[in-house]
Amino acid sequence: MAGRAICQDHPAEVDRENIEDIYNLAKRMLPHQLLIFASTSAVGEGSGSIPITEDHPIQSELLDLYSKSLFHREKTLRQMALDTLTTPQMIGLRFGTVVGLSASQRIDLSPMALVCKAFLSGKVHVTHPESNRAFLCMEDLVRAIHTVIMRRKQAKKFDIFHLQSFSASISKLANTIASLTGAHIKTSDHPVNEDSHGFSLNNNKFC
Repeated sequence: MAGRAICQDHPAEVDRENIEDIYNLAKRMLPHQLLIFASTSAVGEGSGSIPITEDHPIQSELLDLYSKSLFHREKTLRQMALDTLTTPQMIGLRFGTVVGLSASQRIDLSPMALVCKAFLSGKVHVTHPESNRAFLCMEDLVRAIHTVIMRRKQAKKFDIFHLQSFSASISKLANTIASLTGAHIKTSDHPVNEDSHGFSLNNNKFC
């Protein structure tokens, strides 16, 4: 799956990697099989700190190329499930930013990106402190996938679920990291009309 960096550097590859590849995989699968696919919490951009449900209207004009491609992925697989009876069972998970230790730990996403800056430079640089983000603990992600597999008989032929352990504004995240590391916070100024409200997920449907 193409991430945000690839979407920015190689936009021509986005549809193939994020939509066509998984569509072609679903076509090769059998009706009794289960396809669990990833989406992103960022499709809720614009909701701010107000948690949205899975059926909340998506403000596609606010989405970046990466988020648009994953929302298109959802719509493509949903339509596929409606059009034919031979598709596999498909469950989409809108992840918050995954946090937690792993063998392939990423340090380019918050909060790890802020933690690294705090320890390496003693400063935490914050852009859009007003923006809200959804986060998903690694343990909760593993538990969610296990639950989907074990309870697939109770699930629909196609469905979308929100997965979020907690949500927080960038400023709250930065303040917490600064208080634990002793780092100083440096906030970038920007016009009010360029505010990014971010998003928060209501995951009661999954719970």
